[in-house]
Amino acid sequence: MPRGSALVAAVVAACLVLATPAPVIAAPSEPPLRAITWNVCGAACAWGDEQPLAAQAAHAVRAYNADILFLQEACAPQFAAVRAALPGYTGTFKAQLRSGRCGGSNKHGIAVFVRGTATNARWWNIGGTEGLTGTTYFLLAVDGRTAAGRRYTAATVHLRVKCDAEYDYDDCAPLTHEARTEQAEAITDELDPLVRAGVPVVIGGDFNMLPGSSPMSMFYGPTAGGTGLFVEADGGLGRTGESTVCDGEQKIDFVFYSRPNFGFVDGDAANCADDPVSDHKLLRATATWR
Repeated sequence: MPRGSALVAAVVAACLVLATPAPVIAAPSEPPLRAITWNVCGAACAWGDEQPLAAQAAHAVRAYNADILFLQEACAPQFAAVRAALPGYTGTFKAQLRSGRCGGSNKHGIAVFVRGTATNARWWNIGGTEGLTGTTYFLLAVDGRTAAGRRYTAATVHLRVKCDAEYDYDDCAPLTHEARTEQAEAITDELDPLVRAGVPVVIGGDFNMLPGSSPMSMFYGPTAGGTGLFVEADGGLGRTGESTVCDGEQKIDFVFYSRPNFGFVDGDAANCADDPVSDHKLLRATATWR
C-alpha cells in the first residue's frame, strides 16, 4: 500500500475509534417500597405483654427489609418496645381507646413506623362510632422518604368491628356497615387529594371488611370494580387475597398503594405460629415505583 494511503487509513481508523460511543452502564433499578401491616391484638391476645410481640415485629421488618410497618391494636408499651427494637426507624402512635390490659398508660391504638425520619405526623377522627362507646377511630399518617429521595405518605387505620354489648347481631350489623362506610369516606376524603396532587400514598391496616364489601370500592380502582385511586398489594388487579386471620378464611387486612405512583404490586400473608401472639396474620406488601 502506498505510504499516503496507509496514512489516510490510519487516520480514518483512529477517528472511528474516537467516534465510537462508550458502552452505557445501566443504573441500578430503584428498590421497591415494602410495607408490613399487622393487627397485633396487643390487649385481647397478648394481654399487654411487650414480648415476644416486639421481637417478632422487629424480626419481620428486618427479614423483609420493610420500609414501613403498620400496627393495629397495639398497647402503648408494646409500641415503645417495637420502637426500641427497630433502630433506624421512626415510630408514631395514636391511641384509640383505653384498656386495663395495656399497663399504666391504658392506651391502645394504631402506629406507623418508617425507615429513616418521619415528618408531618397528623391524624383525623374518622367517625363511625354510633352504637359504640369508649372508642375513637383515627386515620394516622406520616411522611417518609426513601434512600433514593422519594417522598411518600404512609397511613394506617383500624376500622369499626363491633357494637356495645346491649346490641344483638341483627341490630349491630347495619350499624357497623354504616360506620365503615362513613369511615371509608373520611379516609378517602383525606388521602385522595394527596394522590391527585402527585403524592405517593400507602395505607395499611385492619379494615374489618372483606375485599368485596361495598365500602371497599372507595379504595379499589376500576379494574377491580371500584372507584378508588389505589391498588391492593395481595389482590393484584382484582379483589382477592390470602386470609389474614389465624382462625378461618377471611381477608380483612390490606395494604393499598396509590395507582398513579406505583406499578407492579405483590403481597402475601405470613403463616400463624403454633402459639401465635395475635389472631391476625402479618401481611407483607411490595410495590415498584413508576
